Amino acid sequence: MGKPLRALLIEQSFHDAGVVLGALRRGGYDPVHARVDGLRGMVQALEGQSWDVVICCHSLPSFDVVAAMRVVGDRGLDIPFIIVSGEIEEDLAIAAMRAGAHDYVMKHNLSRLAPAVERELRDSQVRQARRAAEDELREKEARLAAIISNVPGLVFQFEEHEGHKPRFSYVSGGSQALLGTSPKDLVSNPDLFCSLIIPQDRESFWRCMNSSATELKPANWEGRIRLPREAQSKWINVRSTPRRLGSAGVQWVGIMTNITNSKLAEQEITRSRQRLSELSSHLEQVKEQERARIAREVHDDIGGNLTAIKIDLLWLAVESGLEIGPALTAVAVHVEPGAVADALGRISRRIARRCRAFVPVRVRRSRGHRDRAYRGRRARAAAGSDRRGTACRRRLKLTQG
Repeated sequence: MGKPLRALLIEQSFHDAGVVLGALRRGGYDPVHARVDGLRGMVQALEGQSWDVVICCHSLPSFDVVAAMRVVGDRGLDIPFIIVSGEIEEDLAIAAMRAGAHDYVMKHNLSRLAPAVERELRDSQVRQARRAAEDELREKEARLAAIISNVPGLVFQFEEHEGHKPRFSYVSGGSQALLGTSPKDLVSNPDLFCSLIIPQDRESFWRCMNSSATELKPANWEGRIRLPREAQSKWINVRSTPRRLGSAGVQWVGIMTNITNSKLAEQEITRSRQRLSELSSHLEQVKEQERARIAREVHDDIGGNLTAIKIDLLWLAVESGLEIGPALTAVAVHVEPGAVADALGRISRRIARRCRAFVPVRVRRSRGHRDRAYRGRRARAAAGSDRRGTACRRRLKLTQG
């Protein structure tokens, strides 16, 4: 059984159509065919189903070969179109081939028909595969262009060849917004981009690119550029990945973005941290000064209180005739609160103990005298007539306790 073949025959003669089909069968095909002899029948056949090949007789009374090829071309069909003719002039054959015919075969040599069909079917498959690849490529290019157009900054290809200046081989449309120049200018002028980099940062840029080319590692450079019409500089970040181009070339594919805002934010954060550090140092200094001031105030208050206590104790010693020299010395020397409290406690206990032992003797000897003295002291203390009233009140509290 032969290979299936859908053949549309444009032939007026049934006999000639049979001859053509016989040649196809002898060539290994099993044709499924339709025969038409006019324009209307051809249009209906093309719209009714798909065909693998169109075989057209050159001598048609109703329309010619060129009109038949135009019908096929207007519908965008890529079908092998083969002319079969009893006799055809060379000029007509050349005109038909230029109009879109793929081959022509003489009726007295139909043994060439099957090989011609096979060759044209193969070529048609190649053309269809190429068109499919081209359509896929165009779709990918459109997708890539859409992605690149939405990338902040610009996408580029940068090449370096031995003996030539490094240059951009491709720059996306974002160069106008980022660098203030067109992609065409960047590609045609190798020195343009370097001229935009401020002089202080050019050395670091080339050092980064040379290191990337030597080690074939991704390049990541941050630097400043200044556009001709702008007074302020602009921070950019260049990230790219290198690959070898032959034995003496390197190509980088990467992206260039504007990082001015992030750099300004970093600088502001640095300044804020510095101000915070200065404020912390100032706060520590103020805290130390406040501690010193409080310590002086506490020292002065305690010293004053201790002096007053010492005077009162000396007065009590004089009035009572008690020996409290060692305890009083401890109070006067030791200023620590714990030591002061202990010393005062010991003094208080000694005074209270001695006063409890001493006062009752006087009470037993003259109770009325004690009452009169007590009332007199109360009167003098209330009036604030002298310092002794305060001391008396303290002593009375100790004796009563």
